[in-house]
Amino acid sequence: MMPLNKKIYTSLVFFALVILIFIFLIICPLLTDIKKDSQDFILQKNNFAELQLRKENFNQLRDFYQSRQEELKRIDNLFINRETPIEFIEFLEEKAKDSFLAIEISATFSKKAESEKWNFSNYQLSLNGSFPNILKFLEKIETAPYLIEISNLNIRKLSEKEKEFRSHDNVEGDVWADLMIKVYTK
Repeated sequence: MMPLNKKIYTSLVFFALVILIFIFLIICPLLTDIKKDSQDFILQKNNFAELQLRKENFNQLRDFYQSRQEELKRIDNLFINRETPIEFIEFLEEKAKDSFLAIEISATFSKKAESEKWNFSNYQLSLNGSFPNILKFLEKIETAPYLIEISNLNIRKLSEKEKEFRSHDNVEGDVWADLMIKVYTK
């Protein structure tokens, strides 16, 4: 038989080995999994917080859009439809008629400069009438419900020969104006 001390040491060594094996085979992998899972949890928590923030931002943007929808519609109406500018051309014709002017409208195409942020169309307007009526027309297009920029304006008095050649029905005046306008489009 083994002495008692040797049995105790052998038992202690055996239990120490069992405990070490238990620690290395069960507890260490378990702690590693816990660490990995806690990192995943933190990542998911951060993702969830980011999604919550995005949701709040989206809701704020939706509320802003709904509260400003009428204003945004008015802003959208400032731009003419590039493909079918019929409403804009009718507007010009109506303002010329109201100002007792004869008008000829032609669209001119130009390449958009890189410094331009928005799309636009150019229109060449030729007006015939009196000088005060041309000024009234210019005032009306300056206050138009469209984004219009006058890029070129030439006004000249017609000679007697030109008056006969350029005479229009219901229009009296001895002034001819050529006007180039830039109108911003959708």
